[in-house]
Amino acid sequence: MARQLNLPFVDLGGFDIDPKALTHVPQTIARRFCLAPLCLYGDALVIAMNDPTDSEAVDTVRFVSGRRVEIAKASESAIESALTGHLVLSTLHTSDAAGAVTRLAEMGIEPFLLNATVLGVLAQRLVRRNCPHCVQEEPPDPGVRRALGVTDGEIFYKGAGCEYCNATGYIGRVAVYELLTLTPQLRTMIQEGICGESLGRQAVAQGMVPLTQNALSLARRRATSLAEVYRVRLL
Repeated sequence: MARQLNLPFVDLGGFDIDPKALTHVPQTIARRFCLAPLCLYGDALVIAMNDPTDSEAVDTVRFVSGRRVEIAKASESAIESALTGHLVLSTLHTSDAAGAVTRLAEMGIEPFLLNATVLGVLAQRLVRRNCPHCVQEEPPDPGVRRALGVTDGEIFYKGAGCEYCNATGYIGRVAVYELLTLTPQLRTMIQEGICGESLGRQAVAQGMVPLTQNALSLARRRATSLAEVYRVRLL
């Protein structure tokens, strides 16, 4: 329906509704028409509706809020969850944290909605943890060192394999991650045709630790091997 009406479809997962927007529509009306106020955008109130063709609902919201109304399509279940006031989380398959923002835009979510509602993105992967019973110095491949930007003088470690780790050299796994928090500066970059690489570079400039660097810090503490870092690295 969203495509037929040329309206953005909003996946409310991962969106935090602006509390100021909620004050413009009584909850009785929101539940009656199955709609959720999302945010304020200039003089407009942006709402997510299960049925965007419901003119009575739009007129009612316009009357009670005293604002121009912008409409987005959302599922009924997502709207019901959003109306509880809880933060709704969601998952996406992307190569890095910044890529999630561009993926949402590619899914049809308008930049002004992303700007107003996305709080942050956490990208994570799992690396195998070195077995503490058989850990020994690792002789990394020179190509791996070059790819990860580590010097020849740095020493890394990995498990040799023993009875405790079933001769694998690893016991268990540990998460490595990067957390992109949408700062005011990053929000200004969320526009049509946004480049994920540019967003990622700006996030790093503002202090985000890239996933690969987070994994390297574990390798430098002997928690995992350099080979594992290379396996999960983000290009």
